[in-house]
Parts: sequence; C-alpha cells; structure tokens
Amino acid sequence: DALGQNKSLKQLLFCDSDITSKGWEAYLKLICDTSSPNSIYLSNHTLCTLCNLGGRWHPHAGSSVRSSMATWLQINRTRNLAAKRKILYSFPDLEMVPLFQWN
Repeated sequence: DALGQNKSLKQLLFCDSDITSKGWEAYLKLICDTSSPNSIYLSNHTLCTLCNLGGRWHPHAGSSVRSSMATWLQINRTRNLAAKRKILYSFPDLEMVPLFQWN
C-alpha cells in the first residue's frame, strides 16, 4: 500500500530473489491499477525504475507483464502527466475534459 501511494521513490532496486509472476503482477497493479480510471489515478506515478541490482527484469515476469511494466514506468517519467496518460491509454473512449481540470 505504501508503494502505491508513494510520491517520492523513483527507483526500486532489489537483490535477486524468487519473485513469482503473481508478485510481478502485484507490482504492476501498484504502478497502474487499470480496474477503473479512479484506480489508475490513485496508482503510483513516480516510480520509473523497478529491477534487480543487475538492471534486469526477473525471469519469472511474463512477457505481457514486462511489456506493461515498461510502458507504465516510461509514462511515469512524465510525472505531471502520468495519471492522465495512463487513464487515456487504458480508457481511450473516456470523456477527457474533466481530466484537464486536475492539478
């Protein structure tokens, strides 16, 4: 829960460990919970790097999880627009005008 609401951590490096595919999916959900636009808005928008100390993804992360993670982490690099971009990426038919009223 703390990582999902974190506003300052930009990089998370960890030692090689046995993070399962479910563990990677949990990280993915913290970075961008696509269950609703509000869930995306409440997700983490500051983390830009998530990898082991060798700079590689863990082998248990499936290709779709790796691809989604890379997309959301790249979007987080534009922090002031990250929430809007994630919402528009995940919900392209959403009415956009209310989004532009956010700070």
